[in-house]
Amino acid sequence: MKRRLLLALALPCIALCFGCGANSGLANVSGTVTADGKPVTGGTITYIPSAEGKPGSGEVQADGTFTITTYKDGDGAVVGEGTISYTAPSVEIPEDLQPGQPLPSSPYSGLKPSDPKVSIQSGKNTLTVELVK
Repeated sequence: MKRRLLLALALPCIALCFGCGANSGLANVSGTVTADGKPVTGGTITYIPSAEGKPGSGEVQADGTFTITTYKDGDGAVVGEGTISYTAPSVEIPEDLQPGQPLPSSPYSGLKPSDPKVSIQSGKNTLTVELVK
């Protein structure tokens, strides 16, 4: 009898937990990143929700496209208001760099989104991110 009662109480709790998966409240987010009207060929876009929630990010591909991931590959970003930022790709330092020579930098270093505020809606979201100095 106690076993049945315990099972009757536990089942709704288990069902509730499965309904609150790690990716609930996420929406698909993809888009393109440009600078001076041309696709950016590398770097990372990061989405930080204004309310509680885990930030998401996506690598900018050679064609300027990205897809945001929060928990698992391509699962999206937290629904709601937030901001986006851009991180330029790292540049390899040449082995023959001499003391006093400037370090090489990415052509995208110092660029940031022209409008960092975004609103992620339920469903599919497509962002166009224009980078400026």
